[in-house]
Amino acid sequence: MNVRAMEPADGPAYCALFQRVFARPPWKETWSLEEIARDLENARAKSDFVGLAADDGSGAIGFAAGYRVGWLPVLYLEQLFVDDRCQGAGTGSALLSAMLRRADGLVVLLTRPASSAEAFYVRRGFRRLAPLIRLRGKIVLFHTKHP
Repeated sequence: MNVRAMEPADGPAYCALFQRVFARPPWKETWSLEEIARDLENARAKSDFVGLAADDGSGAIGFAAGYRVGWLPVLYLEQLFVDDRCQGAGTGSALLSAMLRRADGLVVLLTRPASSAEAFYVRRGFRRLAPLIRLRGKIVLFHTKHP
């Protein structure tokens, strides 16, 4: 498996995988391919966009996307998802590690509380910003990069 910079040609694979992954538990969200493509293009339009793809040689099996927040040393990890057929094999960890290497300081994300996703991030050093803070029903997790 290779983690590489996301390319414009990855758009259709990103959208299809996003739609499939987030339709399953714990998310159970319904997104149209058009909504996902629009959100991806909005993210890519940010000057400090960071997008990564995990590729197994036959195509992309996971993605991470985020952006730096203004002049602050903060990277917002907007999305990290892996094909459910490849979960548990280190793909998510590789994407997260690559994203953390691109951070200058703090990495922040939103995730569903008490979910397998929260457990994944906590095992990798993320902590809840504050137990009571929720945005859109999700909790805020953060990770500080140490030199």
